[in-house]
Amino acid sequence: MPGNFASAKLVALVVTALSREDRGLLPPDALPVDPMRDALVDPAAKRSIIGHAYRKGGAAPLLRVGRSLADHARDPTIAALVASPDPAVLAQKWMRFESYHHSANRTAIVIGEKGFDCRRSAQSGMPTASENVLICGVIAGLLSMIGARAIVVEIGGRQAESALNFEMRPLDDAKTSLFHVRWGSFEAIESDASEAPIGDADGSLHQRLCGLLGRDPGRNWHVGEAARALGLSSRTLQRALAADNRSFSSVVREIRYGQAGRMLRRTEVPLAEIGYCCGYADQAHFQRDFLRACNMTPTSFREISHG
Repeated sequence: MPGNFASAKLVALVVTALSREDRGLLPPDALPVDPMRDALVDPAAKRSIIGHAYRKGGAAPLLRVGRSLADHARDPTIAALVASPDPAVLAQKWMRFESYHHSANRTAIVIGEKGFDCRRSAQSGMPTASENVLICGVIAGLLSMIGARAIVVEIGGRQAESALNFEMRPLDDAKTSLFHVRWGSFEAIESDASEAPIGDADGSLHQRLCGLLGRDPGRNWHVGEAARALGLSSRTLQRALAADNRSFSSVVREIRYGQAGRMLRRTEVPLAEIGYCCGYADQAHFQRDFLRACNMTPTSFREISHG
């Protein structure tokens, strides 16, 4: 799929946040975006909306969009992102989000002890300053939701702890493609998923592993991470699974397939969003794995489930 698309989810969130702050920040011809109908939209529409807001209000309104993420915490994509136990996992999920949707603009995140160094690039040309500012605010907002405190952003030659400090003061647009988000401290916030039990200590290892992976199916799990969480070595976990004719990758696929099935049965969330939330690398991978496990496509499964 070519990269000339933008996430409808993100565009709809921006429109909602800007309209609540000041309708004048939206262009008069801005069309409504329904992410439940289409997962992707024309990027020209996105650039028009955020470019207008940037010209009218400067960087501050776009940076503040990140704060509004908390109002959408039950949204499947946002819930998948904020289920991250730490900033490193969040960074990996954000980069996979952009890759999954074949975004024309990408964010390469270098993860430090207490900060992200983020470099934005595009398939052709460069992302606009308004696009860079928006993503800076979104990443800062997500970090706040998972437990980062005393967040400071540096973009366009300016640094501040609050978006208010950017009010109507111009940035150096040429310097916005590289920005930094720092935090003073981090303490993970227990989400509904993280509060769920990993599994009965007396249960089978397979049950305990499924309980662990099921708490965050959108994560790119590695066997070492799972083994440590279960108090085992990687080798011990692999041997125990092999004795039961299983492998770590097969259990991961089991969890992803199960979560995808539940979302297909119980929600009207678009297929592209379901695939991302369940940890698949891309839509083709989701379609292929689901067909192999269920002998039908996700679309057919949903149609049959809904009668």
